[in-house]
Amino acid sequence: ELTTDTTLKTGLGQALDMYFKNKIPKESEYLKMTKLKTGAYLALPMLGAAIIAGTNKKTLHLIKQYGEYIGPAYQIIDDILDFDEKSKNFGSDIKEGKRTLMIIHCFSKCKKNERLQLMKILNKKREKTAKLDIKYVITLLEKYKSIDYSFNKAKLLVEKGKKVINDIKNITTKTYLNEIADFVINRKI
Repeated sequence: ELTTDTTLKTGLGQALDMYFKNKIPKESEYLKMTKLKTGAYLALPMLGAAIIAGTNKKTLHLIKQYGEYIGPAYQIIDDILDFDEKSKNFGSDIKEGKRTLMIIHCFSKCKKNERLQLMKILNKKREKTAKLDIKYVITLLEKYKSIDYSFNKAKLLVEKGKKVINDIKNITTKTYLNEIADFVINRKI
């Protein structure tokens, strides 16, 4: 039942992600998408292990809530890492026209001519997106501090996730979940 529910949520989240290619979503819409797409998917193995271990329903609920915060944080950090020039996937989100939190934030802050150019780049076919296009987008993201904004949002989500699991009685479980949260926010390429 849990796997089926997760598969449905992940599919819905992926469909929303694809739908967003036709518009710039609101931040709340983006977070809902990542909660479905990444949150449910990330929580599945943790919940599965907790069920097998005979964990009580309250703890299962807390782990599910934890995943709803940690999953979006993971996705945001993943999107930020896409802009590290050492990454083998450098700029792939721009090439794919992904509407990441950074793009959403930048779009809300930049000038009309910048928004038009940003949309033109995001709407290009993958193979037509040049390195200069990627550099332009990165320049905008830096100008409007959209990368910093997104990182701080991810940190806030991780803090909320950690707060949710404070009520878990099992110290080992809580320790592992806190380590996962720390990994999510501190990971590098």
